[in-house]
Amino acid sequence: MKFTQILGIKFFDDSLEKLINSKHAGLIVAPSAPVLAGMIKDKATYDALLNADIAIADSGLMVIVWFLRTGRWIKRISGLTYLKTLIQSEEFCKKDTTYWIMPNAEDDVKNRKWLKNNNKILLDDEFVYIAPIYPLGSLHDLELLKNIENKKPKFVVINIGGGVQERLGYYLKNNLSYKPTILCLGAAIAFISGQQVYIPKWVDSLYLGWLARTISSPKKYFSRYLVSLKIIPSIFKYKAMPIFVKL
Repeated sequence: MKFTQILGIKFFDDSLEKLINSKHAGLIVAPSAPVLAGMIKDKATYDALLNADIAIADSGLMVIVWFLRTGRWIKRISGLTYLKTLIQSEEFCKKDTTYWIMPNAEDDVKNRKWLKNNNKILLDDEFVYIAPIYPLGSLHDLELLKNIENKKPKFVVINIGGGVQERLGYYLKNNLSYKPTILCLGAAIAFISGQQVYIPKWVDSLYLGWLARTISSPKKYFSRYLVSLKIIPSIFKYKAMPIFVKL
């Protein structure tokens, strides 16, 4: 598999087919532009991204800025596209194979209903965890760790906010006694199940998912994506080299 290093992070730079067929275990992250911008001052998130087994180039902004800086395109695979493909695989849909971390009880009900009706993925209560509100910095969740250890699922799917999910995934990677595939895909399932604005395939392929979200809820997303522009000077300054995190 091919990788390209950006800001010290090794991003997967190959086809979606190779990513799916690799059956790679470990921590897989798909950081959005806001997460990449936020990591400049968030060492815990940056450490999680640096130490992920695979980082997917989900951010269209990062891909474009990288091209402007280097003249080279990196293969973009959105977390949404990755999850849509993954949940069609027979291996992923087997009973008791996946463990899902949901952001709240309402999303849990609707996501589980969609998975059952559309992909025949039946999730028992013991394979779902409602995440608490985690603090800043390095994370610890002994209850979650114990639950996953007891079930030993092949996939752990983290569906909470960017900047938090990566830190939680890194904690699980470092503390589980075995090596599952830990997927930090945030709102991907929410787009599919209808919890967030529908993003057509053509919109995603044109790197305009951020615009669809902003139009659907400008008060919530406009400032968030505006902050994302901070990654532009970082890429131009550091290129492939690690950034100097300011604590």
